[in-house]
Amino acid sequence: MVKFVLIFAVPFFLYFVIKTLLEKWSRKRKIARIPAEKDAKRWENIARIRDDWHEEYTTALKQKSETPPTRKHAKPEIDKFLDVKRKTQIIIFDVETNGLSGNYSVLSCSAIKYEINPNTCEMTEIDRFNRYYYPVEQFDPQAIAVNGLTREVITVKRRDSTYPEHFTADDDFKNFCNGVVRFVAHNISFDMQFVPFISNKKRLCTMMTNMDIVAAGFLKWKNEWKWPKLSETAVHYGIQFSESELHSSMADAEITAKIFMKMLETARIS
Repeated sequence: MVKFVLIFAVPFFLYFVIKTLLEKWSRKRKIARIPAEKDAKRWENIARIRDDWHEEYTTALKQKSETPPTRKHAKPEIDKFLDVKRKTQIIIFDVETNGLSGNYSVLSCSAIKYEINPNTCEMTEIDRFNRYYYPVEQFDPQAIAVNGLTREVITVKRRDSTYPEHFTADDDFKNFCNGVVRFVAHNISFDMQFVPFISNKKRLCTMMTNMDIVAAGFLKWKNEWKWPKLSETAVHYGIQFSESELHSSMADAEITAKIFMKMLETARIS
């Protein structure tokens, strides 16, 4: 009897053991398959994001490598600067300095005052200011190498003048500017460091305004046109000048005035 039971019991026992093992193995495979499927989807999303980013990056690089457009005139800036119906006065000026910040001294200051008719853009010279000064601090060799204003040169330029030796002690330029609310200069933000009283006046910079007009050179790393030098701007407008006179404040003011007149002319005929 026992033998009979064993013959039938053993196969059933083995069947249940094998079945249980198979079910456990199947469940493990299913559980393992779910994370694998999730990983596959995740990597698929990462690949899609990577491809989208690469496309956007490539497009941005292509746009940056394209030179921005140029223009022929500065009419919007001029109209904003001369927003009056009647004749008004403007001052075109330049300073030569003993350094690159407002902490340094002014060595020469030159300005030309004009009356301008905003309807015809006709300019009439009214007065001039042209003076030379000694620096409060020691002469800066790098600045002198550019403007050539040594102590000896300044002494010759001043002659027998009795005005103050230092620009900060001379109120005459401020008096010269009284009543004028419009100022023009090449790189006026630099000059304004030394004449801060014009900071609340209307200003036109012949350098910044002409960046995309002169188009002297394109800076890829900034994706914009370079700031044109006074000489580059003068060449663009067909203005003759002497290289030896550059960085003389009065000569620079005169060239800037001619540039501004050409800007008025091109804006009018546009």
